[in-house]
Amino acid sequence: MDPSTLDNITAYGSLATPVVLAVFSVAFLFLRLRWEAARKQEEEERAAARQKEEDERAAARKQEEDERAAARQREEEERAAARQREEDERAAARKQEDDARARVQQLEDEIRGTRIELYEKVLAPFIDALNSAGQTQPQRRGRRGQGGQAGVPDINRQDFRRSAFRLSLFADDDVVRAFNDFMQFAYEMESSQDSVDPQAMLATLGRLLLAIRRSVGNADSSLSELEMLKWLISDIKVLESEGHR
Repeated sequence: MDPSTLDNITAYGSLATPVVLAVFSVAFLFLRLRWEAARKQEEEERAAARQKEEDERAAARKQEEDERAAARQREEEERAAARQREEDERAAARKQEDDARARVQQLEDEIRGTRIELYEKVLAPFIDALNSAGQTQPQRRGRRGQGGQAGVPDINRQDFRRSAFRLSLFADDDVVRAFNDFMQFAYEMESSQDSVDPQAMLATLGRLLLAIRRSVGNADSSLSELEMLKWLISDIKVLESEGHR
């Protein structure tokens, strides 16, 4: 190769070297930029994937929390409904008890009214007989035929019999027993030709009146049989001195 050709080659080489370097630099820069872009894209994709996972986990947690909150709400509502049902049932039971007590009280009041009416009708003939006899002086047994005798009531009248029958149905046990004893005494009065012992009659009447008093609402009455008749007897101290208390 002649020297001129070599010089030309050398000259061309010296001129090409900067171009090649420039090309390589540009190519390297391009490749670096592409690599950085790829890495950035990869990082962005990983970040997006992580964000997506975080969002999904957050959504799952929120859904679980919402479900638990909804379950708690349902439980609270169920407990509230159960409490309300219990309150309603207790209120209904109380109302039923109150209604039952009111019905019982009403029935007792009606029975008490019926009893009072019956007692007045049954006692009326005897009170009339006592009043018609005037202020009868108490007589001891054995002193028959002396002093006045209490009048004998008409116990065979139909209205009296009807009232006595109703009394045996509506009166309580103590009144029925006392009335039975008094009626037996009245039958003896009606059939006897001898004078009646007023003390025995008053004692029997006193037991009946006291049983009636307790039957119409004074169950704890502390009155005695004789105290029930003090308003009727003018010489009460005579009976008290003879031990009739």
